[in-house]
Amino acid sequence: MVSNMDLKNRLSQLEAELGQTQNYIKEKLKNLNKSSFKGGAFCYFNQTIVLDYEQYSTHQITGDFHVKNMSATTLASPIILLKITTEDEFKFTGNYKLPQSSQHNFEWERIEMGNFDPDTNFFLKPVQADEIPPNEQLTFQEFQIIIPFGSTIRVDGFVYFEGKQDGMAAINSINIAG
Repeated sequence: MVSNMDLKNRLSQLEAELGQTQNYIKEKLKNLNKSSFKGGAFCYFNQTIVLDYEQYSTHQITGDFHVKNMSATTLASPIILLKITTEDEFKFTGNYKLPQSSQHNFEWERIEMGNFDPDTNFFLKPVQADEIPPNEQLTFQEFQIIIPFGSTIRVDGFVYFEGKQDGMAAINSINIAG
């Protein structure tokens, strides 16, 4: 059984890591604005992690994935990839429709890519926005991942565009280590 002091120490450690991540992203954004950024776009996560220490059963990650067009040109056909790496079972949910679904009230649609494991690779494309204009942002909001207590998980993000098929990695990732 974990003591209250151990829990407080772990929570303090997680808060410190979150602060470091936020500072890292702020510094990257500040440097992007100062430099002659020609990469076109960048992407990043922001997330909240709910650690259920009372039940010792699950953790819930709620996150957003942002794609920002920093170029002077419109970026066409954006597709994002959220890649989940864990040895444990997890549940991924979000506000997206599945392929061949007849529902029309979703902003995102999940698509399948032949060479990728559909259980751990979530490819999503916007339903109504087929481009990102200059200095605009596209966001996949409020996805959730539920993992068992004590699990280790990593979520990496990528964005692909027409003419940029090798993808661009997010400037941060989501990590929980047991």
